[in-house]
Amino acid sequence: CAGNITVTFDLWRHFQVPFRVAVSFFHTLKKSFIYGHFIRNLLLRMASEDPLQEELTCPICLDLFAEPRVLPCQHSFCTDCLQKIATPKENKPLRRGRSRKTQNKMADKALEFECPTCKETVSLKERLIQSLPRNFHLQNITDSFQKSRKAEGKRKRDSESGSEKKKARPLMCSAHQDQPLDVFCVSCQRPVCASCVQDGDHKDHTTGDIRTAYDTARQTIRETLALLEGRSKNMIWSLDKLKRSEEKIKQSAKTLEQSIKEQCSHLKKAVDKQEQALVAQTKAAKTRYLQRQKEMVSVYKNKHEALTKELELTKHHLDNKEPAHFLLDVQVLQQKLTDLQKSQETCDVLFPHTSLSKCVDFKPSLQMLQGMELSHDPNSAELTIRASISVLDFLTGPVGKRRYSSAVVWQDLEWRLLIENKLSTVNGGQKRFLSMFLQCLGRTDGQSPWSLTVASQMRILPQEPRGQMFQKWFRHRYDSQHANKGWSEFIALEELEKPGCGLVNDGRVILEAFVKL
Repeated sequence: CAGNITVTFDLWRHFQVPFRVAVSFFHTLKKSFIYGHFIRNLLLRMASEDPLQEELTCPICLDLFAEPRVLPCQHSFCTDCLQKIATPKENKPLRRGRSRKTQNKMADKALEFECPTCKETVSLKERLIQSLPRNFHLQNITDSFQKSRKAEGKRKRDSESGSEKKKARPLMCSAHQDQPLDVFCVSCQRPVCASCVQDGDHKDHTTGDIRTAYDTARQTIRETLALLEGRSKNMIWSLDKLKRSEEKIKQSAKTLEQSIKEQCSHLKKAVDKQEQALVAQTKAAKTRYLQRQKEMVSVYKNKHEALTKELELTKHHLDNKEPAHFLLDVQVLQQKLTDLQKSQETCDVLFPHTSLSKCVDFKPSLQMLQGMELSHDPNSAELTIRASISVLDFLTGPVGKRRYSSAVVWQDLEWRLLIENKLSTVNGGQKRFLSMFLQCLGRTDGQSPWSLTVASQMRILPQEPRGQMFQKWFRHRYDSQHANKGWSEFIALEELEKPGCGLVNDGRVILEAFVKL
């Protein structure tokens, strides 16, 4: 019994057999089943993964039900299995309080045994297992399952045998249908049969072993595949890099757009501020001129009233018909007219200036606005490019910092100004210079070769009435190899800081390139 318990525990622990099955195995061994037959059925059940088969398996013999019968506890078992476990033992111990004679009488009346599943005591008065009811429904399901399993096994064997036949069948020659393709024609680079090489179309051709040709072709395909896989990885890397570049371009464009909006906003504010100042100056000049006009109108109006009064008195004396009265007053009247005439001659009307252009000087502001991009005809013989920069930005910024003007298209070529902060050694000392270059970026299509010879004047526009233009001329032939011309030391920045130079207004200078064919 101890050995049976050990085997049952090992089955439950090592083989992961359900505990119910292990207990059933223990009781089966206790009822003296054939050990080898039980182990075979147990291993078959452990190998089965079909849940339906598990439900149709007897817990005692671990095989499919055979004539299953139902116990009063509703558990079903095979008839033979119940017959074996219900067999009475000869050396059954006496129960306390009862004599063997009494127990034999009770055993004659009924057959008792325990259900292997729930351990409930089953009592059969007829002492026959056949008196238990048959489970026909379970038997029918078991029979159907056995038939379906046999049919499935047959189909599986047939399919395996068919696939083996199909694999084993060699590829036959189309010209000689009874000959397999077992020779490789090197001249034609295709498999052929022995008859084709001896008497067929491939006679006198160079031939080789088909297995060697197969291995060589596979190796060639592998190498080509490896090369293409490497190219595929490179393409994936390139696509990923292009995507990253696309994101960088979008981010750069977004940053540039934001910078342009900010610069234009500052420019609009500066223009609006200058406009308000000019309008205020104009209104002040208008007020002064109108006040002076009003004073002059008042003075000349009083003079006109006095003159009118004297004229009326003189006309009244002229209407006197008495010669004596007229002659008595004529000398006094004549004197008044003479004095009045002299006073009017010295008080001629002085008309004020009606133009306010001399009172409001907006030329510096206009020159500042001229630093903006100019409209031009791309097919004309002349081109003007302008750019405005901050002197303070160049003085405090890093050496080598560059600024570019907007690119314009002229003569089917793109042009722009390059302004750079350059540090040079002059007389043993370091000086910052403003470098200025006229760049030609080439054709817009970027296809055909090009060349163009132009004369250019690089200059800094004056922004004050007494300022003088700073300029330099050059003539240069532009092409794809020589697309940059100018001066790395165009003007020293300290020259721009000198008072009275007239080239700086509000901390900015206007650079211009005048180009002509």
